[in-house]
Amino acid sequence: MKDGDVNNRHLIFSYLVESTGIFEVFKAVSEDLYIYRRLLKLKVPGEPKVPGSPGDPQQNLLDNLNAAIDLLYKKPESLIAPSFEEQRLNAYWTMFGYTIRGKEKSFKRTSYYNATFHKKLEDSLFQTAQILLDNTGPVGGITTEHTGNPEALARLLNDLKEMAENRKYNFIAIISNASALAFDLFLTLLDDQNPLPQPFAQLYDMLNLTSPGKHGKLTELAELYKVPIVKDPFYYLRLAEQMEALLETIEKVPGGLWKSDNINQITDDKDFLLEFFCQLVPNNR
Repeated sequence: MKDGDVNNRHLIFSYLVESTGIFEVFKAVSEDLYIYRRLLKLKVPGEPKVPGSPGDPQQNLLDNLNAAIDLLYKKPESLIAPSFEEQRLNAYWTMFGYTIRGKEKSFKRTSYYNATFHKKLEDSLFQTAQILLDNTGPVGGITTEHTGNPEALARLLNDLKEMAENRKYNFIAIISNASALAFDLFLTLLDDQNPLPQPFAQLYDMLNLTSPGKHGKLTELAELYKVPIVKDPFYYLRLAEQMEALLETIEKVPGGLWKSDNINQITDDKDFLLEFFCQLVPNNR
C-alpha cells in the first residue's frame, strides 16, 4: 500500500496530523513571523527573482510558510461563515465523531455525526487480523481454529468504502484537501530529507533545530515556542500515512466492490499490516 495523493487526501489524515499539536505550533511560528519577531527575522530581498532561478533561500522559506498559513489560518470573508478551523473541527466531528484534545468546545457541532465509522473501522481491522493469523499457519506446532470471516470483512470494507465516498458532500472534500495541503507544507518544512533542503535548512539553523525527523523537529519547535503537543508525535504522523494508504486501498477496490475472493488485496500485504497493527498498540500517547 502506498501513501495517497496529497491533492485528494482523506479527512482522517488531517485529523491525525492535527492531533499532534502541529496546528498550534505553527500558529506560534506564524505569530512570531508576522508580529513578535522574537526568533524568526527573515529579510526578504527587494530584487525580483530571475525567471527559472531558485530565488533567495529566505524568500523560498517565506513563500512556503505563507502558503501554509494562508490555507490554515485564514479568516472568514463574512460575519456568518465560521473560520476554516471551525469548519475543519466540525468536519472531524461530522465524519467520525472525533474531536481534537483541548478543542472540544471551540466549535459548533452538527446535531448529526457518523457514529459508525470508528466501529466499522475497528471491526474491519479485527477481521483482517483474524484472517492474517489464519493464513500464517500453525505457530510452534499448535494448530488453531480459523476464526476469520472473509464475507464479514468484505461487507465491512464496502461500508467503509461508501463512507469514504460520502466525504464529498457539503465541502468535506474541499476541507480535506486544503487541510492536508497545508499540513503537508508544514511537514515539508520539518523534513530534513526533503530533496530541496536549502531554504528549510536555513530554518533549522536559525532556530537551532537539530533533532532528526519531522517528529523530532516538531518537538523542538513546540519546546522553543512553549506549545504543548502529544508525547509521541511520530506515532500520529506515521499512523496518518498508514490510515491514508489503507483508506485509499479500500476505496479503489478492483471492480468497485469488495468480495470474499478479492480481500487478499488487503490481507496479503503482511508487512504493512504488521506495522499498522503494531502502531495501534496503546502506548500512553
